[in-house]
Amino acid sequence: MSNVSNEALWGKLSEMDEKLDMISKKEVSIEIPQLPQAIPTVSKEEIKAMVDDGIKILGKHTDSHFAANLKNIERLNNNVLKTKETVESIRIPENNITLEAIQSILSKDKTMAFGLGRIRKTTFIIGVLIAFLFMMITFSMKQHADYAILQNRYSWQNVTIYKLQIENDSLKANRTTINKTKKK
Repeated sequence: MSNVSNEALWGKLSEMDEKLDMISKKEVSIEIPQLPQAIPTVSKEEIKAMVDDGIKILGKHTDSHFAANLKNIERLNNNVLKTKETVESIRIPENNITLEAIQSILSKDKTMAFGLGRIRKTTFIIGVLIAFLFMMITFSMKQHADYAILQNRYSWQNVTIYKLQIENDSLKANRTTINKTKKK
């Protein structure tokens, strides 16, 4: 397809366009042979029966949806009524607890005597937790420093062992060369 140029394609398309124009200008008369066929006729009663069947099917479909919706609405209504009964069954206690009594319980003194003054309990607890966190961080830093010192010592030991091995190997090499020269 890549070998065909655009000009050739446009040329073929224009030829086809001219042929189509010529065909459309000609009036073509096609005679359709008339076959004597009886067109079936449908009576009004048959049409009415078909329409009634369609209406019945549509009615059944609509009724089933209506029944499902009605069932869902009844469930929702029952749930709402049960919730309403539950809320209504919640009674005010009979021992005369009032709103003021509840507020007085909630507004109890939340401070404690500490040293010369008073401190809120939550402030004291937060202070203790901060002190504990500070000690943990300090011990963690100390442990990290000790670990770094041990790592440093270990690396120096490795370097020293490596140097001693090299010196030992060189002494062995010197000894073997001295032994060879003495034998000759």
